[in-house]
Amino acid sequence: GSWVDPGREGSEVNVSSTDARLRVTVVVDSFPTLSETFIARHVQGLRQSGVQVQVLAAREGDAGLGRGSDVPLTLYAAPRSFARRLTAFVADLGKGGVARRARIAADPRVMGMRALRLGYWWEARAFANIAANTDVFFCHYGNNGRLAASLEAAGVLEARIVTMFHGYDMRAAMARGADTLRPLQGVGVLFLAISEWSRRRLVELGFPGDRIRIHRVGVDVAAIPFHERSGVRRAIRLLSVGRLVEEKGHDLGIAAVARLVADGVDLSYSIVGEGPKRPALERMIADAGLRDRVTLLGARRHGEVLELLADHDLFVLPSRDEVTPVSLMEAAASGLPAIATEVGAVREFLDWDDALVVDSDSVDALQAGLRGLIEREQEWPVLGRMGRARVERDHDNRQLDRELSDLLAGAASVPTGSA
Repeated sequence: GSWVDPGREGSEVNVSSTDARLRVTVVVDSFPTLSETFIARHVQGLRQSGVQVQVLAAREGDAGLGRGSDVPLTLYAAPRSFARRLTAFVADLGKGGVARRARIAADPRVMGMRALRLGYWWEARAFANIAANTDVFFCHYGNNGRLAASLEAAGVLEARIVTMFHGYDMRAAMARGADTLRPLQGVGVLFLAISEWSRRRLVELGFPGDRIRIHRVGVDVAAIPFHERSGVRRAIRLLSVGRLVEEKGHDLGIAAVARLVADGVDLSYSIVGEGPKRPALERMIADAGLRDRVTLLGARRHGEVLELLADHDLFVLPSRDEVTPVSLMEAAASGLPAIATEVGAVREFLDWDDALVVDSDSVDALQAGLRGLIEREQEWPVLGRMGRARVERDHDNRQLDRELSDLLAGAASVPTGSA
C-alpha cells in the first residue's frame, strides 16, 4: 500500500500491507506541535509497542520540530484554491475503487450543499486512501473523530474509530450542545477520556458509557529526577509553567504574589511560557513594583523546564481553565509541592490533600492557599513524595503506552459497522 498527501505531489510513502502488526492511523489537527507533545509521545510509544503508525493531519505543525523521517505523514485539509480542488476532482472522475467511494463526499444529497465546494471530497479522498491500510483510526479531539464518523456514515469509510477527548474539544461540545457530536456517538467503537471528570462530561453529552474508557495523559517519569524539598533558608522560589494566555491565569498568580510580598513574605516567582498576554503581564509586574521578584522566562525547551522544576521550591497552577495539566504532573514527579486552582480534573489528581486545591479565578483563594502551603514547610518532603507516587502510579508513559496499545488492539477486533 502507499500513503499519499493529496495536497502535495510526489509525497508517497510506502507501507507494507503484508505486515501483521496492528496498523493505526493517528488523526490530528497538526503534527508535530510544541504545545501537543503528548501526541508525538503517543506516536512514539505505540511504535515502541510494535504498532505500525501513520499520521493523518489537517496541516503540518511547528517548523523546526523533527517528527522523525520514518513516521509517514499525510495532510488531509483541502487547499484554499477551488480551481485546484476541481482539477484534482476531474482527474479522479471515471476511476473506481477508493476514488469512487471518495466521490460520495462530493454529492450534496449525502453531504449537503457544501459538498459542491469539494472540501469534503478532498478530505474523504485522504481518509479513503489510508483506510485500506489501517485497522483503527485513532482520532485526537472530537472534531477529528466527528469528521471520520461523518465519512463512515456517508459510506466513504468502513472504519473502526477511536476518539480521545482532551480540553478544548470537551469545552466546545458542552458549549454547542451534544448534537455536534451525535454522528460520532453512533459509530465510534471506543471513546477515551483523560480523567474521571472528562468521562462524566462525555456521559452527560450522550456518549454510551459502555464504550468510554479512562486513559490518562502521562509523562516520562524516568526522565524526571526527584528532589526532596526542605530546609529553605532564603527567598522561597515559586514556579508556573504555561502559555501566556487568559485561561492560564498568570495574572492571578502575580496578584497573589504581590499581596504576599506586601505582607512581608520573602519570595520570587518565575513563569515559563510565551503568548499574547506577555505585554499585559509585563505592565502588571512593573505597576506592582515586582520586577525584582517576578520573571517571565519565555518559552523553554523541555530539558530546561525540568532543570527549573529542580531549582524551585513550590509550583503554582493558577489556571482558569484546564483538564489535566501536564505541567502539574511533571512538577509532582519532580517532588515539587503544588498549589492549584480547582479546574477540570485537578482535584482528582491532587486528591491526597484538599488544601492544595483552591477556588479558581480568585486572587483571595490563591493567596490564602499559597500562604498555607508556605507555612507547611515541614510537610513539603511528604507532599513531594506523595506527588511522585501518584504520577508513578497513574501517569507513567511507559505503562500508559502499553495500555493504549491494548485498547487499540481491542478496538481493532470489533467488526466494522457494529458500534
